[in-house]
Amino acid sequence: MHKRLAFAMIDKRALEESALDVFVGTILAIPIVFTTLEIAKYLSLDTFRTGLLQLIVFTLVGILRRYLIRIYYK
Repeated sequence: MHKRLAFAMIDKRALEESALDVFVGTILAIPIVFTTLEIAKYLSLDTFRTGLLQLIVFTLVGILRRYLIRIYYK
């Protein structure tokens, strides 16, 4: 009985927004990984700098993606 009540209380719009955010993030991750690796290879970056490059790119793209999805659902 309690499980059914808890499921009924789920904010379906928030769940949809979260699922979309994860899906879009996953789709974007693939080209970002390969692009940043190619850039790192071209620039002859070591492992640490490659990881730093990916961290910066993923952070910026993630913030922008989250912002745009949040604005869409607002």
